[in-house]
Amino acid sequence: MQKLIIALLATCLAASAGTISGKVAAGKGNSVVWVEAIAGKTFPPPAKPQLMDQKSLLFQPHVIAVQVGTTVEFLNSDKVQHNIFWPAISG
Repeated sequence: MQKLIIALLATCLAASAGTISGKVAAGKGNSVVWVEAIAGKTFPPPAKPQLMDQKSLLFQPHVIAVQVGTTVEFLNSDKVQHNIFWPAISG
């Protein structure tokens, strides 16, 4: 998770050519750090979608952070039919 945080911060820094400072202290669970706004800057969502897959009945990756307007594709690589949108099988 720390790699994700570092990647997000590095992307923000590179995109804004500015400085962000602070302290990130991880708790017991997953953490996501974000920058709400940078004065005078806008950032279009990425052209490629983010992917959330289901493998071995678990979400992979467990957590993703996406920018507003980003397309997220939910995949199912398991051999059973399930996902967060699956309707009741009996109905």
